[in-house]
Amino acid sequence: MDKTNLLLTTSEQDGSSFKALSSKNSYKVHVIPNFIRIGDYRSKAEPEKEKWIILPGNMNYFPNVNAAVYFYRDIYPLIKAQVPEIKWYIVGRDVHPDVAALAEKDPSIVITGYVDSVADYVRKAQVVIAPLLEGSGTRLKILEAWALKTPVVSSTKGAEGLLYKHGSNIMIADDPVTFAGSVVQLLQDRKQGAMLAEQAHRTLMANYEADSVREKLLSLV
Repeated sequence: MDKTNLLLTTSEQDGSSFKALSSKNSYKVHVIPNFIRIGDYRSKAEPEKEKWIILPGNMNYFPNVNAAVYFYRDIYPLIKAQVPEIKWYIVGRDVHPDVAALAEKDPSIVITGYVDSVADYVRKAQVVIAPLLEGSGTRLKILEAWALKTPVVSSTKGAEGLLYKHGSNIMIADDPVTFAGSVVQLLQDRKQGAMLAEQAHRTLMANYEADSVREKLLSLV
């Protein structure tokens, strides 16, 4: 850190970790969150929501692989028991063999591999899931869901680094029973899902849209 004038991180947690490495250089560390341009996510027509849940992301990144396997083993059976018509879409490139094997075990799981537009799938899903157990930074998959007004159920680790309030702009669950119950609740109560998604969209626009981040970034350079 002695050789740099400025070190940017995407979350307070990561920023604190870097500051702890060198107290004399801690003033150089600043948090600039991941951001998106909302114009990239606008659509002329909103499709009808399907009875889908979706896990988007690079499916060769080990936190995503472990999250998919964990969800399949411990959470998905609890959801299917209450919503037997459910479809689970895993959308992302570079599918790891452990993830590909899930669709071979259960026909209700759809693995797309690379797609031109993940947003098209997120728009149609009723719930985006982020059951991550490890990793750092902030989750673009959650910001994209917020931009597309699709409600999110996440672990605490999955939402790390984001401004959130459980039950207001996201559902947070760290054990299988609670996670499954939150997903089922949103699948069965579309009004609650819409309210959650609307509040999440407001959080996004105030804190993670490009225009809201630009001023802070420019003040540092």
